[in-house]
Amino acid sequence: MILGFEALCSAVIFRQVRAMLTRDSAAVWRHPMRRVYQALLDLLNTRHLFLGRRNTVRRPVSRLNVATVLSIAAVLVASIAISTVTTSTAVHAETSAGSSNSAAQGPAQGPTRGTSHGLAMRGEPALPADFKHLPYANPNAPKGGKIIHGVFGTFDSLNPFIVKSMRTTARGLWDVAYGNLVFETLMMRSRDEPFTLYGLLAEKAEMAKDRSWIEFHLNPKAAFSDGKPVTVADALFTLDLLKEKGRPPYNTRMSHVEKVEQTGGRSFKITFNDKASAESPVLMAFMPILPRHATTVDGFERSTLVPPIATGPYVVGEVVPGKRIVYERNPKYWGKDVPVNQGLWNFDTVQIDYYNSATSRFEAFKKGLYDVLAENSPRKWQTAYNFPAVQDGRVTKADFDSRRPSGMLGFVFNTRRPMFQNKRVREALAMVFDFEWANENLFFSAYTRTTSYWQNSSLSSLNHPASETERALLGDHAKTMNPAILAGRMVKGRQ
Repeated sequence: MILGFEALCSAVIFRQVRAMLTRDSAAVWRHPMRRVYQALLDLLNTRHLFLGRRNTVRRPVSRLNVATVLSIAAVLVASIAISTVTTSTAVHAETSAGSSNSAAQGPAQGPTRGTSHGLAMRGEPALPADFKHLPYANPNAPKGGKIIHGVFGTFDSLNPFIVKSMRTTARGLWDVAYGNLVFETLMMRSRDEPFTLYGLLAEKAEMAKDRSWIEFHLNPKAAFSDGKPVTVADALFTLDLLKEKGRPPYNTRMSHVEKVEQTGGRSFKITFNDKASAESPVLMAFMPILPRHATTVDGFERSTLVPPIATGPYVVGEVVPGKRIVYERNPKYWGKDVPVNQGLWNFDTVQIDYYNSATSRFEAFKKGLYDVLAENSPRKWQTAYNFPAVQDGRVTKADFDSRRPSGMLGFVFNTRRPMFQNKRVREALAMVFDFEWANENLFFSAYTRTTSYWQNSSLSSLNHPASETERALLGDHAKTMNPAILAGRMVKGRQ
């Protein structure tokens, strides 16, 4: 089954565009939004063919002894094979107790959305101001013990904010998979909502209705690991430092900023320039705060193995360059009572061991040298997990189905080349690939072919015909689109 690339600009996209263009202020029509809209319209003139996309799995797993967030990449076969897969995970039963559940210039002027405990890219935060914990976290999870992760590669730096350390920073310091153990963001993203953040270093925020500025109010309890309080001066220092010496995306975010100013004893305001978009204020909530008193400006852009002073729930305990890093839970962590932290950061010790090959990493897991392994090979999952620790129950195998949308991974034909300019040729090339045979004979039937760019999501247009409003937004471009797309149906070969 094939989904036409024109679907990229079909009903689902225009729902999003409509939401952006009709938000609640005419100022949204400034040029960044016009460019987005025009780009989408321009895409309608393409005649590409979408062949598929992967469906990643990243779902919180709550167990008495261990929890982890895992993902697995889909496999590309021959020239056209992108499909959905479930995550396969093996967990050693010896993992210790603890479960990290798988979140002075005066007041701001102009129309605002009001000061809020959370920021949402669209609409309002789902959780009330007095929420106690994130929906997927267990506030009664046991604390204590130790968990060991095994990763492939090496590290030579403890500074995750510079270009030289983009790929060689020790895992866990500032990490999507293992958490921000040492450094923290102004606000924490909830994984239970599309794009919403709640208070952390900044306990609340106020944003202009036209999103031309945002004001953060720091939590009065926020402190660094050395006990010194987090101040507005630290925040301003950090933003200026990352603008000058930080890596993307931190320096690029700052390029959208017109000015930063202190507005109170615990608050500061960021005003954006004409390069900014509607997303810019929300992205600023992902910025860290570094200690002005303990950060060396000269040489900041160079890699270092000096343990940092920061605000997170852990401190660096041991560093063996390129081989191992150990984090110890900070008993004086300032944010242990913040709602977004309830049920998280439960292990006393988090250790990350490095291996120089996938083979040595797997052999180490078989011997019980670390606790959790995410497997990305259907063949290996079916044939290699028959070692004694699996047979006697010391290793638990588990599959996790995706319940979230994922990004697209696939082949898109370059229609500037004459051979791909005929739509029927592109459709024919996709039709010759026998996905069912490959899935059954090569991948142990582990994959299900996806049918939408936004599968497992309310954003998918599959089985949802374009509304009259969406057709109006498309205008004359709707006449050039495949009728099946506008009807919300799969495009199956030639129409």
